[in-house]
Amino acid sequence: MSPNAHPIVLAALLSLATTLTPNVAPCQDPPAPAPSPAKIERGRELRALDAAAADMAAGKAARAETLLQSVVERAPDLEVAWYQLAIARMLQGKADGAITAVDAALARRADFPEARILWIELSVEREPDKCREFATELLKHKDVASLRRPLLPHLIALRMLDQAEEALKELRTEAPKDVDLLKLQANLQIEGGKPEAAAASLEEMLAIEPKDPHSLNTLANLYEATGATDKVLPTWERLVAVNPSNVAARKRVIELLSERAPASPKLDEHRKLMRYYQRRGEGPSAAEKGDTKAPPAAPPKGGR
Repeated sequence: MSPNAHPIVLAALLSLATTLTPNVAPCQDPPAPAPSPAKIERGRELRALDAAAADMAAGKAARAETLLQSVVERAPDLEVAWYQLAIARMLQGKADGAITAVDAALARRADFPEARILWIELSVEREPDKCREFATELLKHKDVASLRRPLLPHLIALRMLDQAEEALKELRTEAPKDVDLLKLQANLQIEGGKPEAAAASLEEMLAIEPKDPHSLNTLANLYEATGATDKVLPTWERLVAVNPSNVAARKRVIELLSERAPASPKLDEHRKLMRYYQRRGEGPSAAEKGDTKAPPAAPPKGGR
């Protein structure tokens, strides 16, 4: 997957890859005349798109790419096939190939909102002005309700903060307990220079999902920035309890304990744990690298 692909956007694009594929289920009406060769060929391509979308949803992006490459070679005017090919390439981190494919989709159908969102996803840093133009047009689309969610992180990244706030308000009305929307709300508030409001959003989010390490890290830094000194140390301690191998967070716990409670018995334990994880070369990104095995809260005997 592209390192820049936002989870909300990616989930929406994968969903659209499936829903955009036309339904070719057999009709239950009385038998019709035999289909023409062209219709048979079209049906084969649409079934291939269904299969590719299923492969991507199952994490088999490389297989989907091979299948979709064959489809666009046989049916080069099928814009949905190019769109799905772009997603398959993006999932594998092939940004240049994904842009080529989504450009091909838009060349065949300029008013293709899902492809425009994907183009923004791939080009938000490369061509921000064009992305803003596309986003503004999409916010006027007749189906804007279905486009708000995948657009939202990009509206924030493009600093279209008023539009993002309006979209977020609508989305949160529909899903007030959605943790991803609460994270985006906090991000929007940070970008808008409202750290106290962002901290409140993350507190609300962590009440629902209390073990999110990224949100705990952000919240601890927000407390430090806003001078909420009574909340700083407990939040860093929550983070190292959730992610014991986060050396940077544990170092901050040690610094704060040394200032506020130098006689605390916790200090020695935190120092031993920090040395242990430093020797292992672990840090705050261990979970992000796909290591789902929980590290020990304390080093094994003999490992101190």
